[in-house]
Amino acid sequence: MAGFEPAASRPPDERSTGLSHIPQWCQTYKFFNLSESRHSNFINHYLYNYKMPQQFMRSIQEWLDEYALSHQNSTNKGIHWICVPLIAWSIVLLFTSIPVPSTLKILNLNWAWIASCLAIIWYFFLSTSLAFGMMIFLGALNFLSAQVQQTTSYPVWTIGVSIFVIAWIGQFFGHHIEGKKPSFLKDLQFLLIGPLWLMHFIYNKIGLKY
Repeated sequence: MAGFEPAASRPPDERSTGLSHIPQWCQTYKFFNLSESRHSNFINHYLYNYKMPQQFMRSIQEWLDEYALSHQNSTNKGIHWICVPLIAWSIVLLFTSIPVPSTLKILNLNWAWIASCLAIIWYFFLSTSLAFGMMIFLGALNFLSAQVQQTTSYPVWTIGVSIFVIAWIGQFFGHHIEGKKPSFLKDLQFLLIGPLWLMHFIYNKIGLKY
């Protein structure tokens, strides 16, 4: 293959151990010759020194354990059982209110369903079992949002914003009682972990593994 140098042909010091975390195609071929350009230097540096960011390597239990660190107070926990589902619903309502192109209308889809599917894909990477629970939960929220859209005379986005603001006031009040900042201030991905954290309690209660 022109422009590529097989990894096996490189000197032993360039084929040192510790490359198990590098994708196979990165180990097999070397992008261009290092002497060709600055761009090839840049590419090779990241191909052979690449490491997956730590947050993408966490297990589901690590995510849940870290989330739990700022959710120890019983009052704060109780508030989360109310406010986290409300926040999730408000976001679905907001996505539901966004106009969709005719292509999506033909497929009977909206932005809320698309956003929910993307979230579920991420959940599947963490836990297949919990992802199925989130499918049911998000499916119910989408169904409820569709009913609201069909029956209310108020703009759906105003309902979504109202629920969102009220629920977050409750969340911050709970964290004020706890004396700890919300987890999402450290990593925005914790916004997606919140519903999973509640779901894992339900799984534990009914004896389902995750």
